[in-house]
Amino acid sequence: MSHADRTDGGSGGSARAAVGGLLVGVRSRLRKLVLVFLAVMVGTILFMRSYGWPFLKSITRSKLQAETAQQVAIIVQTPFDVILLQVKLGAIAGFLATVPVALYLSRDALRGSLGSTVPITRRKLAAIVAMGAGLFALGVVYAYALFFPVMFGFLVENALAATIQPKYSIVLWTQFVLVMTLSFGLAAQLPLAMGALSYAEIVPYEFFRSKWRYAMVAIVAFGAVFSPPDPITQLMWGVPLAALYFVSLALAKLVTNLRRAEAVGDLTPWPAVARATVGGTAGGLLGVGVVIALPTINDGLAAVDRIVADASAGLPISPSVGRLTATTTGDRVAIVGALAAVGIGIVLVSRTVAILRAPVRPRPGPGANGTVGDPAAIDLDALDAGGIRAAPPEPFVAMSESEAVEMAEAAIADGDAERARAILDRYDEVGDSDDGTEGDTPTSDREAGEYETNHPNVHPPSPDRFPGTTDDPATGGDDRAVDDSGGSWGGERADRARSVGSIANETATGVATAFAGDRDRDEIGGYIHDLRFVAAALRSKGLWLFALFLTVTFASFIWLYSGGLGRVKRDFLARIPAETLAVAGASGPGDVGLVIALHPVEALIFEVKVSALLGIVALLPVLGYYAWPTVRDRGLAGGDRRTFLAWGGSLIVTLAVGIVLGYTTIAPAVISYLVGDALDAGVLLAYRLKAFFWLVILLTVGIGFLVEIPVTMALFHLGGIADFGTMWRFRREFVAGIFVAAALVTPSGAVTMLVVALPIAVVYYLGLGVLWLVTLPGRTARADPS
Repeated sequence: MSHADRTDGGSGGSARAAVGGLLVGVRSRLRKLVLVFLAVMVGTILFMRSYGWPFLKSITRSKLQAETAQQVAIIVQTPFDVILLQVKLGAIAGFLATVPVALYLSRDALRGSLGSTVPITRRKLAAIVAMGAGLFALGVVYAYALFFPVMFGFLVENALAATIQPKYSIVLWTQFVLVMTLSFGLAAQLPLAMGALSYAEIVPYEFFRSKWRYAMVAIVAFGAVFSPPDPITQLMWGVPLAALYFVSLALAKLVTNLRRAEAVGDLTPWPAVARATVGGTAGGLLGVGVVIALPTINDGLAAVDRIVADASAGLPISPSVGRLTATTTGDRVAIVGALAAVGIGIVLVSRTVAILRAPVRPRPGPGANGTVGDPAAIDLDALDAGGIRAAPPEPFVAMSESEAVEMAEAAIADGDAERARAILDRYDEVGDSDDGTEGDTPTSDREAGEYETNHPNVHPPSPDRFPGTTDDPATGGDDRAVDDSGGSWGGERADRARSVGSIANETATGVATAFAGDRDRDEIGGYIHDLRFVAAALRSKGLWLFALFLTVTFASFIWLYSGGLGRVKRDFLARIPAETLAVAGASGPGDVGLVIALHPVEALIFEVKVSALLGIVALLPVLGYYAWPTVRDRGLAGGDRRTFLAWGGSLIVTLAVGIVLGYTTIAPAVISYLVGDALDAGVLLAYRLKAFFWLVILLTVGIGFLVEIPVTMALFHLGGIADFGTMWRFRREFVAGIFVAAALVTPSGAVTMLVVALPIAVVYYLGLGVLWLVTLPGRTARADPS
């Protein structure tokens, strides 16, 4: 073997050894992660079997009276529900437990990659981990100590008021509790997340400060989607999160000042941290002092008890002695917790207000660690309109046009239009100075890009600055005419900033621009172009349309929520023969065992869905009435828009007829047959809430809707909205759309989709047949001109 061969073999062996060593290291780490995963999973399964299920049941029933608590049951629907659920929970817990272990095993690589961006030490890492765990625990404690008991108490009472028994499926019930627990735990991480992002300047503090209104809307929207829609739980969700956001904002400002001060070698912000630390320490010492002085406090409360009891001895209703005395360990812990919470809350609120009122340090400028006193490092976000106008030009020189417009839009979003105009004026002024122009800029009242050249202080823009402009007479002498190959000089964005342009409109414009060349209605761009015109026509009526939808939806929900659902159920079951109910095991229409709720929020979600459907039904005729002039002008269709008013009236009449006929005759007969058929099989009856009520709706409102289909077809044909030929040409598209809509709207299952879609398709073809007969003489005359 030659020397070269031996050399190649040696290098190949070293490479194999390196790869083998890497695989051994990976295998060792994976073994540790697998062991942690299995240990936590098995421990979670054992914990749920011994302590988890009893604890969750106690939380569910904690705020209920004894008689009400007996109505709540946790049921199993399949033989494998419990074991599979325990394994799933164990797997989730095991995966979460492996995350910190994996981070620890990868600490060297993470330290090397993060050290260049964020100076991180073991002390900082330990503080972050401890803070994250503490905040998560705080969120979970709040959920289980306050939120869950109140929420389940409300949900159970609401279901029983509608004579619906809360028999929660163990799978749905556990998933609901788990999702709410994680949501509270993750929501409590807001201070840590905002502080870390602000410290690393990934998302600067100024962004969180300027977008706080959007954060409040997001908190309310998240609570409306993931928590029950009653006011109590909404407040218990929204108020703590809103307060937590402002505390997080103060923390983000504090760490931002620290980071920016460290970048320029300034340590003056550390006294604020010291004061916060002293305040927290004082709060902790206060709690310890309360514990030490608890016997004295208890004696004082007993004395107050005796004084109050003696003073009110002659009153018809007097308090009993011992009302305020902490006689048990739990009472004493509650007193200590309440006093400590009040003290910590006062300190926290005062420090939050003080930090938010303090100025924020500007970002370090370019260069080595920035330059103290550099005019370009001035924080324009901290200046008002007067400060913007008096600021030196350096910050605006370093600013791009998009940054200036975004800052102006942020000022407008905060309700400070004067500051927005000042920002744009100063940016234009500095830009004109850079181009060698002399004199002042035009006043803030002029529109961007429009100059009065006869004014002594107004100078037109330099052609070198705006290469896209032209003086070609073909453009009509408009200085703002822009060549397709050139650039824009920013007037449009400034106009949008000054007029508070709609973000949604900009988005729609951007989407439509992609199809700007498509104007044929057979192309997608043509449809988007027409829809933009229709949407623009409805924009002026948008407030009234939204008010109509919201009024009908809200009124329907309030009626159902306040007992209407229970009244409908009792009245409907009263129309079923009494002997059928007796055989079914129900004591009467008000029995709570016949209809059950498998999910904690099933009753509320059903009420919201029905209310929203009623709002849509009320909105459609009015929407068509207002949109019709634009639809007709665009050539999409023709006819008299008063047809929509007649259609709305017919909709009300046919739905009313269908509801009366189905509610009094058809639905009771069908339900009685189904009950009897089930009893013949020797089973116990317990209909799920949404299945039972949706069946009732299909047999009542659905009948009225089926009757309305041929009536609508006749009205649209006579009113010129859509004639028989149009309906015949689009019959396949209509039927396909019906099946797609049924698949999306109805509960899961092909049978349910067919039950809903097939009758609609049949009735549509029946209406086509009637119109074919009605229009036969006219079509025959046109076919035979003689």
